[in-house]
Amino acid sequence: PDDVFATDSKASCASPNLSPMATTAPGVRDSGWVALAFTDIRSSTALWDANPYAMHIALDMHSETVRTALAENGGYEVKTIGDAFMIAFPTSMQAVSFGGAAQTNLVATQWPDGLTRPNLDDGFGLLTVRMGIHCGEVTAQRNTLTGRFDYFGPTVNRASRVECFGAPGAVTVTADVLEDVGGDAALEEGFTMVPYADVR
Repeated sequence: PDDVFATDSKASCASPNLSPMATTAPGVRDSGWVALAFTDIRSSTALWDANPYAMHIALDMHSETVRTALAENGGYEVKTIGDAFMIAFPTSMQAVSFGGAAQTNLVATQWPDGLTRPNLDDGFGLLTVRMGIHCGEVTAQRNTLTGRFDYFGPTVNRASRVECFGAPGAVTVTADVLEDVGGDAALEEGFTMVPYADVR
């Protein structure tokens, strides 16, 4: 694919922390096809430095919002890395629906008093999240300690890079995902094209 697409929801990496979900992956065992979503809080270090107590509360609120959206859309929480999530979905549409729901709810969240973003007055909310989605073949391995699946391969690497490339408060998807869901007509309004060159 030569392009990725991003939608602004305002208009429309170590040990896993486990959510209370089943330990089976969505239709994948040794290998197979999945849609992968990566999320990450923007400038979380600055938020922690400014007010650790407020950020601790905000992180719990953020995680609950993400987990609610992934559960409602059939997602499988692979792991968290700090405040970042790696989530697998059986279909691209479920992954896209998750991203839209999660970002909409995150943007609308009333974050705790005391949460500030020094030197980050750019018009975004106090706590914003980047999300990236890519789909394709992966290799799945079960963690013998946790009993949960993890995923490996180029699809995983690309999905992670797509998230890093995205804007805060947005969901960024590759052209593979866009094609899989039936084109931009199948997505909510607000999708724009951004260069794909850095997501190789």
